[in-house]
Amino acid sequence: MSIKYREFHKPNLDYLYALVSEAKIPLAMAENLLDYWEMRLSDSRDSLYHEYFEYYLFFESMNAGILSLFIYDKFNSRVLHQYGVLSSTIPDLIQEIETSSPGYGKLLEKTFDYKEGKYLFGRIDIEYEEKEYILGMVYPPRLFAEKKLHRLEKVFIRYYLPEALRPDTRFLNFYSSLNDFVMELVNPVLREKRPVTFTYFKFEEFRKYTKLTGESFATELVNSLAEEIKNHLKSEDMIYIINPREYLIVSLNCEAEIMKSRFHRMIFQIKSLILNYNVRFTTWKVPVDDLSTIWNDIAVQ
Repeated sequence: MSIKYREFHKPNLDYLYALVSEAKIPLAMAENLLDYWEMRLSDSRDSLYHEYFEYYLFFESMNAGILSLFIYDKFNSRVLHQYGVLSSTIPDLIQEIETSSPGYGKLLEKTFDYKEGKYLFGRIDIEYEEKEYILGMVYPPRLFAEKKLHRLEKVFIRYYLPEALRPDTRFLNFYSSLNDFVMELVNPVLREKRPVTFTYFKFEEFRKYTKLTGESFATELVNSLAEEIKNHLKSEDMIYIINPREYLIVSLNCEAEIMKSRFHRMIFQIKSLILNYNVRFTTWKVPVDDLSTIWNDIAVQ
């Protein structure tokens, strides 16, 4: 393995300064990229830390000088992965993709204007087991994008798409682990006849917001919701993310009225979105053997 790939996660960003000095991208664009990379790397919960393909795409785009990169599943009409800045351009690019002729195995390239600069959009169309995918990226002119896109295409086909290489050991028995955590937490308190309150949030279906904006925005949405809820909790309260729409809070030595007052008329505004939700407050005062026995009492159905 060459030194280049041993140092894959330590990119040399000299090219970024060259792009600015040669006026190929504005300084503000470079600063946005640096802020974006720093934000992703600073969050240990980010998917790039526990999914190989996410890690690969993130550092590949950073090493290659790609401003924005996405992988689009035409069969299901959704973005599978997305990296970089200029994410606001992606819905328009996808709409154009849907109405244009594909170019399987070759680079299709077009120029477009964005604010004060001119950029290129390159795409490669892929057929795999009767499904269609598109690798798309936005980049400054004269970046020699074809080699970079074909490199990503090979990794995507060889390592991401084959089910045999992606076993479902990625998924844990979450409910069993949740049950163990919650029972261990609440039963000592309940045995002392002290109250435990369960607060359960269920948000509206927001797939309509993330369908075109991709996993990066979905991750940001979940993290923002969890953070907004945490802002109304005490340090001893525990929050569990059941799924992107549902959140369970466990509060020891606490009555439901207290939690109701904390979240009274709460508005969840994430960026420009105001999300609707249902919330349920339940106080429990006797020990329980299994979370499933009280699930219908505490969860929003």
